[in-house]
Amino acid sequence: MDEEFQGFHPQVTPAREDVAETDLEAELARCQQDLAEARAHLKATKALHDRDCDRLLRQAAETDNLRKRSERTAAEQQRADRKRILRAFLPVADDLDRALAQKSADSVVGGLRIMRRHLEEILRQQGVARVLSVGGPFDPSCHEAVGVETGPADVVVQEVEPGYSLEGDLLRPARVVVGLGEGEFAAQEVSEPVEGP
Repeated sequence: MDEEFQGFHPQVTPAREDVAETDLEAELARCQQDLAEARAHLKATKALHDRDCDRLLRQAAETDNLRKRSERTAAEQQRADRKRILRAFLPVADDLDRALAQKSADSVVGGLRIMRRHLEEILRQQGVARVLSVGGPFDPSCHEAVGVETGPADVVVQEVEPGYSLEGDLLRPARVVVGLGEGEFAAQEVSEPVEGP
């Protein structure tokens, strides 16, 4: 027994003992009832928790499966697109073979013209358009100046390499020579090309 309680002897009268015992039994019954309710509440809460955890695990698995399925579908679509585009270029390769098999220069040039038309058709079908340049104003968003020469100021006077756009988005800027104005710095090269954004 603890030292502080040594020698402590409560004085209880018999009448008070009966009352105290009855109160203790009632308190014990009340505690047992509270414990039973707490256990029932804990059991119900655990069941809800288990159900929610199971549902979250299923949702996580479904999300992971959806992600994997989307990645697989995207990869298959990309592969199909590549095959479709490459298949479209095979006739151009065939045209090149036929042109190179020709004996005369006129036949080769004719074959090259056919190939060029065929290539333009393929690009058009894919949504590729040529950037208009010569005679139009210089636009740094779709032109890259590679030189300047006499000509109307800030107007494209020569196209060195064509530019292309895909459904409005620039694929490659047109490399152009820009006019400086009549009689100014004829055929002067720009030291560094000016590129669009």
